[in-house]
Amino acid sequence: MAVVDDDQNILDALDSILTVDGWQVRTYDSGESFLADLDGSPPDCLILDPHLTGINGADVIQTCALRQIDFPVIGLTARPDSPVAKKMLDLGATAMFVKPVSFDRLSTQIRAVTNDREDDQ
Repeated sequence: MAVVDDDQNILDALDSILTVDGWQVRTYDSGESFLADLDGSPPDCLILDPHLTGINGADVIQTCALRQIDFPVIGLTARPDSPVAKKMLDLGATAMFVKPVSFDRLSTQIRAVTNDREDDQ
């Protein structure tokens, strides 16, 4: 599981609750740092803020597609109607949740996309 957000409070909160939920979590404060670390194994799922400083969430998804690295992406934003949030959905993000998100809703979505992925393999 990976989380990319430029808000350290969001990273810390998601790291804590996802770890308690049984996930091994890697957090990144920028799209660039996530992409730089992506040469290792891809995450089971990526929680991605569309509105990052530097490379935005849609660009992260496009870069992964160009590298032919596939994994489910869940958007997490305060501005779900922004063009970049909509573009992420157009590029294949499975959902776009509004901050603050209910952990139960987020966890349900994570389980759905990771179970679907396991079924495809």
